[in-house]
Amino acid sequence: MGIHYLHEIKRTPPLETLIAHAGGSIYGIPYTNSLEALNNSYMNGFKLIELDFHWTTDGYPVCIHDWDSTPRWLFMNTSRQYSLEEFLNKDTLLNLTLLDLNRLEQWLIFHPSIYIIADIKKDYIRLLKYIKDHHPKIQHKFIPHLYSFHDYEYIRYLGYSYVIPALYNLATSDTSLFHFLEGNEVFAVSMPLLRALTLLPRNLYYLNVPSYAHTINFNKTLSTLKANKVTGVYTDYLRPNSIQSIR
Repeated sequence: MGIHYLHEIKRTPPLETLIAHAGGSIYGIPYTNSLEALNNSYMNGFKLIELDFHWTTDGYPVCIHDWDSTPRWLFMNTSRQYSLEEFLNKDTLLNLTLLDLNRLEQWLIFHPSIYIIADIKKDYIRLLKYIKDHHPKIQHKFIPHLYSFHDYEYIRYLGYSYVIPALYNLATSDTSLFHFLEGNEVFAVSMPLLRALTLLPRNLYYLNVPSYAHTINFNKTLSTLKANKVTGVYTDYLRPNSIQSIR
């Protein structure tokens, strides 16, 4: 008998060809994870938006790709980990508006068609529990990346109905992945480009498991991946209205 999961979500996120990477680009700039990037991605027809999450020094989740190099160009300042107050009030490139979970919650409430692919860089189980405890209204909007097969049961127990095994940070063979997929439900499997050019996407297709490659910014590469049975891609610059759907 399997585990009974609480808080099952009845609505199913859409399988889209394109996922906006790091919020999507804004003014031609990728990796901002900003409010303006979200608005731009929404206007361009995205339904799935990937965001990067890190912890502040005082223990709050915020949307930023990393603390190592991003602050140098985003804040035009020294790279280091910031507090929540510093993060939200820092001068930013082109006056971009940065996001914590409070700002993200308000945005998601007014954009009910959007789902967030959560790429949580550190202590991801703790952050998923934080969302459950402090932002239950939007928990169903999150599809977390899975970085360990051992965490799957607990993530489902927390109330996340959909996960994406992220092979860029999940050291596993194709055989081990297939074994995991035999008894567990996932939204999709994500993988770097080189792995997406192997037989893995075709084998996943035959198992009826969607696959996504990252990060892809050229239509020619997208076409090659589509021919290899990849469902879609994470992208900075491609737009849903400019490509042919492969759903």
